Amino acid sequence: MKVSGTTSATALVVATMLLAGPARAEGWEIIVTPYFMAPSSDGKFGVGPFDTRISTSPADVFSNLNWGVMGSGEINNGNWGFNLDVNYMNLDITPDDVRRLSVNGHQAAYTATILKRVHEHAWVYGGLRVSDMGLRFECQSNCLPNGGINLPNGGANLANIDPSRNQSWVEILAGFRAELPFNDSLDLTVNADVGGFGVGSEVSVNVWPQLGIRISDSTKAIVGYRVIYVKHESEGDGVRFLYDAVTYGPTLGLEFRF
Repeated sequence: MKVSGTTSATALVVATMLLAGPARAEGWEIIVTPYFMAPSSDGKFGVGPFDTRISTSPADVFSNLNWGVMGSGEINNGNWGFNLDVNYMNLDITPDDVRRLSVNGHQAAYTATILKRVHEHAWVYGGLRVSDMGLRFECQSNCLPNGGINLPNGGANLANIDPSRNQSWVEILAGFRAELPFNDSLDLTVNADVGGFGVGSEVSVNVWPQLGIRISDSTKAIVGYRVIYVKHESEGDGVRFLYDAVTYGPTLGLEFRF
């Protein structure tokens, strides 16, 4: 069933690319877009038999943020293109003093896609997203009983598990981008994609409308709102790992074209 869903989604994108007539071919253009996101998050992390709820506001994130990098780069010739989006945050995820299980570390997503123009104002794209999490679980004094907990079926004892864990996975994705100009100074760009299909993650969804305000021939200010949902569950070294959360919030960036 999972293979069928993946194959169908991939086939749909490929077929659309192949059947679409030529749109326009121009010289190669480079687009660099650093941006900033004020994220809120809702969901849960889990390790072994323990789950911890995550509910953060932008104020929570900024107060716990150590550093971060957000931006995208693209090269296209008006017909085909390649895009790389980087989103990295290093932060303390939960307050250490109020949770039985606190989570600290980094969260990153690196998305590489190939784009094909199918209309004057529309592209389809497909590619890969690499998600990477470096988590440190700190169990409070009342979290584990004396002697720890032996996981079933011969699993490790949680008291003996290294609390620093890195979890990475790769998923395929397919989506579209609509570019809707209102006039010479104002336009709307909407990116939307779905990934996972049981490969890497169970499902991931990314929706990102952005309003562009032209400052000059080569520069735009971009104001948007992004929603990212990911559900991933896996087991390594006999220990279950769960990430099931939605991250959302306004974005602000600058687009430079060369």
